[in-house]
Parts: sequence; structure tokens; C-alpha cells
Amino acid sequence: MLKFQVVLADVSQMQIMVPCHSCSELKRPLSHCTSCDTAASIDADVSAWRLALHAHHIARVTSLPAPREAERPVAAPTPLTLVLTVPDPAPPTDPRIAGGEPLFESDQPLSFDWNEGRSRLRRTA
Repeated sequence: MLKFQVVLADVSQMQIMVPCHSCSELKRPLSHCTSCDTAASIDADVSAWRLALHAHHIARVTSLPAPREAERPVAAPTPLTLVLTVPDPAPPTDPRIAGGEPLFESDQPLSFDWNEGRSRLRRTA
């Protein structure tokens, strides 16, 4: 099934009616006439249905669009104002710089040359 919502033809918004080939009353195509109880004529009903459907859609395509209500003017957005209240800052930290002692013992000097060649991008420590 390709449709998500099935609408029955008896209750849908668009119902193309065709004139009865006996009494010219409008009726559903391929069904018997309710006014004169004449059986449906397949050839007459299908050709009348095609003409009515074509006329219906041509009228919709060529009609002028319905006028829309005037849109309300939208007010220009105004900038938001944000006010932050920051409590007193934390007391200053100890200004002493950490000692220059290494964290672990090393017998060779530290090197960051990983033999990467002359690449534009380089790994960093």
C-alpha cells in the first residue's frame, strides 16, 4: 500500500458525478441510477467520468488563486539584554611557580622530534 491514510471514495472531498444516460440525473459512475433505477453503462459512464474529471481539473488549474489574508507585519527583533551577577571572585591563588624539578627520572634530554619529515602538520606533545 502506497498511501498512509486510506480515504474511502464515498466520504472523500472530491466526488465526480456523471449524468445518467437515461434520465440525466447526476449519479456515481458505474453504479445504478437512484432516481430511475437504470443499470450502469460502462462505456457511457467511463467516458462521462473522464470528461467530468478533466473539466474539474482544468477549472482548478485555470482558476485564479484564492486571495490570502493580509499578513500581519512582524515586529523587528530587539536585542536581548543579559545581566549576570557574579559573586566575589575566589581569593587569588598562590603566585609561586612550581619548581623546575622533573616529575620522573630521565637519563636523556627530552626531545619532541619524532622523525616526521618536513610535513606541514606535525604531532605535538
